[in-house]
Amino acid sequence: MRRYNVYISMGLYGRYELVKERKNSYDFLDDYWEECFTWEDLKKVVPFFRSRGWKVSVEPIDIADALSRMHLLGLTYGVDTDISIVNIGDIRVFMVKNSGKNENDKNNLIP
Repeated sequence: MRRYNVYISMGLYGRYELVKERKNSYDFLDDYWEECFTWEDLKKVVPFFRSRGWKVSVEPIDIADALSRMHLLGLTYGVDTDISIVNIGDIRVFMVKNSGKNENDKNNLIP
């Protein structure tokens, strides 16, 4: 079964990563996979954001790729991160955006 990462953007608001709330967390390796959206989830999430003017991009992901990845929310919760929570039907969605320095600025810092 394939899952999907979803990103939304709108002008001045910037780009957000969408993370689905996990119902249960049994294994660290499964966390990323459980936070990705299923095809059935996409049928609810994509129209919800498009109807509000957001540009939606969807990235398919295989389970093999998910084993070595983490969502931004798990790494930076509360540190330079803008987080909003939206309920879409029975799905609770975290909108996560890094509000700190951009990646180029971070790479150019000299200790």
